[in-house]
Amino acid sequence: MSETEKDGLLVSFLMLGASLQSLMGGAWLLIIGSLAMGLRVTFARDDRRAVAATAVACVLWFLLHLAVTRALTRFQVTVEVGTFSAFVMFFWVVRQINRERLLAEQRRMEETRQGGADLEVKLRQLRRDSDTMAWESEELTRLFGVTKSVGEVIREEEIVDVIRETAQTYLKLPAYVLLLARDGAIRIRAQMGFDEAVLADAAFPPAGGNLAAWFLLQREPVLVDDLSGDPRFADAMFPYRSLVMLPMLVQDEPAGALVAFDARPRSFTRQDYTRAGILAKQLSLGIGKTLLYGKIEELSITDGLTKLYRHRHFQERFEIELERARRYGRPLSLLMSDLDHFKRFNDHFGHLEGDAVLKHVSRVMEANFQRPTILARYGGEEFAVLLPDTGKERAVELAERFRSDLEATPLASGETRPPVTISVGVAAFPADAQTRRDLIARADLALYRSKHDGRNRVTVFDASMEGKPGPTGPSGTTGPSGTT
Repeated sequence: MSETEKDGLLVSFLMLGASLQSLMGGAWLLIIGSLAMGLRVTFARDDRRAVAATAVACVLWFLLHLAVTRALTRFQVTVEVGTFSAFVMFFWVVRQINRERLLAEQRRMEETRQGGADLEVKLRQLRRDSDTMAWESEELTRLFGVTKSVGEVIREEEIVDVIRETAQTYLKLPAYVLLLARDGAIRIRAQMGFDEAVLADAAFPPAGGNLAAWFLLQREPVLVDDLSGDPRFADAMFPYRSLVMLPMLVQDEPAGALVAFDARPRSFTRQDYTRAGILAKQLSLGIGKTLLYGKIEELSITDGLTKLYRHRHFQERFEIELERARRYGRPLSLLMSDLDHFKRFNDHFGHLEGDAVLKHVSRVMEANFQRPTILARYGGEEFAVLLPDTGKERAVELAERFRSDLEATPLASGETRPPVTISVGVAAFPADAQTRRDLIARADLALYRSKHDGRNRVTVFDASMEGKPGPTGPSGTTGPSGTT
């Protein structure tokens, strides 16, 4: 039913009451008006239109009533006025009740809308919290993966691989440089996103104005949103815009730094800084563990007195280098040497002085032979030098230089001591032997010839030495072992 039909229904009831009022008086008005008002209130929600329609109907009825009756007695006037007043009062009460009902409904609807809006806000917040928790869970999973990887490594090569993977998968930055403090210098151990020819085997001094030293000295992560606006990097020619630097400290001392770059500016947050600090500590633990393992491994393979390789490790490295030389057709030379009259020196000056002589020999060896040469204390006063990628002629030159430097270099002791001299035998692969055992045997034969011919000399193996008697060394080969 439309609003117009509802208002027409109200007027019709009122007019019907007017036509019958002569029979029943004003009571019909109250009855019909009440019924009409009840219907109007029931069907209508628009309070103002209900008031207007009812008021117009009442006025029309009153005018019609006056026209019909023309003259009223005082009693009739009193009844009609009372009836009309009662109707007006009734209408006003019903209108107030209806208004309160409408206001209550509006309040409930507003509360419902507000509740829905609040629920929508809470739902959005829950979604944001859920996304944040999912992201943090993913971050923790990746960080746990880094921690797990760090916990599984013990060698430097392994931790370098972990750091490389961390830069690519955890930080997700397109370029990085891994700096490690080694042997009194800062070396680039791994990198991505830079010219390999420029950074290959690069090393920087640990002090001075170079940027690598500055990175290494930082004890907290460094996050730079825009390098172009940071005066610390004004002179740096980085082809990148933002930077994340993770310091690696071992026992509170700088051991390395991972410097990662992005091609675009970033807006790093405090949370990013916190995660960077956690990651730096994890990588520092890995670096510290590899350093500790390296020291333990070094103690197990190096002689405690001379710091040269022990006999067993030397044999292992010898086999590896010989196989490499055989595979790539490269030369390899071996020097076997023995101190002259060392037993007599020990008996005359004591074993402490004898230890000082052994240390002295190792220092002169390290000064004369550079990497990738492999130096070893072969046993007692015997020393071995393995020279990868070195032919026999060059090996003889190096051996003679070492022998003469040792003879010319006095002991560090304040007292006068006779010069330390050494006898050396030289053999080479593939000219003299094809196997490790045969190469050692032939270098031992050359050494024995040096001893036999007066000591303090270098002798090169030749086939004429085969079959001649000589002392038996600790390796089971013929040579000067045990000869002083």
